[in-house]
Amino acid sequence: MLNLILWIVVVFLVSIFAIIPLLYLIYYFLFDMYLYHQVGKKFRQEKEDVKRLIKHTGLIKDEATDWISHIILNNPNKNVSKLAFKIRSEGTEISTDEKISLNLHVNTKLSKKYLAALTDQGKINPLHGAENIARRYQNSKNKFELKKGSG
Repeated sequence: MLNLILWIVVVFLVSIFAIIPLLYLIYYFLFDMYLYHQVGKKFRQEKEDVKRLIKHTGLIKDEATDWISHIILNNPNKNVSKLAFKIRSEGTEISTDEKISLNLHVNTKLSKKYLAALTDQGKINPLHGAENIARRYQNSKNKFELKKGSG
């Protein structure tokens, strides 16, 4: 009888030590999936907000909002001028003759991809478009952080 009780206790303890790590792994797997979903949901919402901000300027064509929002969200801590530079220098640079025809300095960094993304209104002052988008993004980000901090 004592052997049976001892055997039951041993089996019980072994099963508990086998189940606890398994439950632990299941819990963390589910928790990681939950966090992954929440972060992805937040990122998708931010990307849609940035795309809406870009479209609202009227300086960029709709088909270009995707790559510009990608640059903005992957460089969130850059200041306005660095972010604008990153946007307008994405891709291959335009030729010196094209820069002169746009009344830009020959050392100005401006890509063909960015120039093709500009609307007619944006082409009036190509440097202004990227800076305007970067400034609006920084202002909206700062407003959100101020609201979050005070509320």
